[in-house]
Amino acid sequence: IVLNPEDDVVTLSSSGGRLALTGGLSGLSASQTLRIESNIVSAQGPTISLLGSNSIAGTVELHSGNLFVTNNALGTAKLRVHGGTLHFASTAVTAPIELHSDLVVAGKLDGYFGGDISSISPNTGLVVRMDTSTTLRVANSATYTGATVIDSGFLGPAPSANAATLRLRENGSILNTAQFDIRAGGTLAIETVTTGITNRVGDTTPINLNGGNLSIEAVSAGAGLQHAAIGAADREHGAVEGERRDDD
Repeated sequence: IVLNPEDDVVTLSSSGGRLALTGGLSGLSASQTLRIESNIVSAQGPTISLLGSNSIAGTVELHSGNLFVTNNALGTAKLRVHGGTLHFASTAVTAPIELHSDLVVAGKLDGYFGGDISSISPNTGLVVRMDTSTTLRVANSATYTGATVIDSGFLGPAPSANAATLRLRENGSILNTAQFDIRAGGTLAIETVTTGITNRVGDTTPINLNGGNLSIEAVSAGAGLQHAAIGAADREHGAVEGERRDDD
């Protein structure tokens, strides 16, 4: 599909059902915007899926509805969030993300953010509503200023029993968030490293375990992956439970 290079804004809209673009999109220049919207706002509502390897630049704006993306779906464009829900159709989104509203991430598949996530509008943050067994990995700096919420998913008619895991790894950090709010059995997992990045979360950032868990993990020579976990039972007694796992 070749987009009109003379249009400032090109709109993909769904009023019901599913729109899946499996072929490549091209023709969106650095000065143009691809707008994604739906007139029905629901976790089970209409979806637009960008499933091909797209040669697009400029900006992809998510305004409403459910957007599914694959690894190369955004081309070299940045993602600007005004609403809606982002789903991973495959693992990674490496584009920079600008927030005019909260970034809501849902779905049944693991996800990976490799680009910066920043607030354009104040107090915009990240809401993870992925399925129980999934993990969202943040591997670059996230400088947004709103809250970071990990809550139960809403894929089916009822929420998932437990929330997903948000993992900070590689160069991943969330330093400016107003707070972490970890609910419904979800986990904030922080991988420590011996070189490179020295801080993954702000020193004074509140971490609220509202039925959730905090896991601090490190790789040490000869011992594999080690982690200390704080969960709901530990909070009641002020204890920290440590565990070592030897991973081959």
